[in-house]
Amino acid sequence: MVKTLNKNGSPRKIGSGKTKGAGCYANVTWSQLKSIIGENTMIPVSRVWMNNLGFTPKPISKKMKHPPPPEKKTKLDKDLPKPKVTHINTKPANKADTKEIEANHEYEPPPLFATEEPEFGLY
Repeated sequence: MVKTLNKNGSPRKIGSGKTKGAGCYANVTWSQLKSIIGENTMIPVSRVWMNNLGFTPKPISKKMKHPPPPEKKTKLDKDLPKPKVTHINTKPANKADTKEIEANHEYEPPPLFATEEPEFGLY
């Protein structure tokens, strides 16, 4: 058996390529297709196949006509009722006093690890 070569001259890997019996198409009956596909469904088929059957399709416009969307009507007959106020946020009066205390207080950051002076004389 002769080995097939690649373009660069190296032998082709065994098992690569189309296997015997492999194909892109499947056999389906017309009744099976009718149960799945509607009458107005577009099905892509080969022009060569259609010409061999003697069928010449009518030119199809790609734009489909859609009905205009219905107009939205808003009701302005009645005024909306005013909402009832159930809760009013009030700020405490002593809030300003706490800010002044915080401004006068000096901030001390927490101690960091290994910030103490090393004691080399211990060892």
